[in-house]
Amino acid sequence: LIDLQLAHGAWGITAATIRQVAVLRHFGVERIILANELIDPPGLRWLARELQRDAGLEFLCYVDSRAGVDLMTDVLEAAGFVGQIDVLLEVGADGGRTGCRTPSEVDTMADCVVRSPRLRLRGVAAFEGVFGGRSPATAARVGRFLEQVRAALVRLLDGDLLPADCDAIVTAGGSAFFDQVVDVLAPGWGRRPPIRVVLRSGC
Repeated sequence: LIDLQLAHGAWGITAATIRQVAVLRHFGVERIILANELIDPPGLRWLARELQRDAGLEFLCYVDSRAGVDLMTDVLEAAGFVGQIDVLLEVGADGGRTGCRTPSEVDTMADCVVRSPRLRLRGVAAFEGVFGGRSPATAARVGRFLEQVRAALVRLLDGDLLPADCDAIVTAGGSAFFDQVVDVLAPGWGRRPPIRVVLRSGC
């Protein structure tokens, strides 16, 4: 399964927990998205060692709270990690469990990450699968939410908050609305850094 996914040009594989990340690493996966915040200190220390051991590892995880950014930074610094972990700012849906809901929250979180010496902001992430069903009303809600996700990435790009030497990531996944994700998030960027849209399977 891993070989099949990567052979067909997939960006990488999504994991839900740091234990799953460790399993993927055991099988040699080089590109991994952890679709959660990583606030487990032993997991952070393991990841720091893994990044130092393998320069080819491209790892992304989420941030959506100042507390999470502070914890990640403190643990990594205490562990003597001198690099940076790439993170995606999570945009959340109203009534959902996680993520930034407003432009001001996006700005605040982006500022927190940029100020951290151990984190690097690479883009935005979302989970549109929180919306159930396939009714026209649900499709409209999904469309509005994806516009918020796109607007969040625009704010980061306009603020020059993303690195210029690699692609910016915008990723969404929930399995039911891939068509809308592509329609809203993929077209019309026409700017640098290049924008990479990553579709993820969800729950």
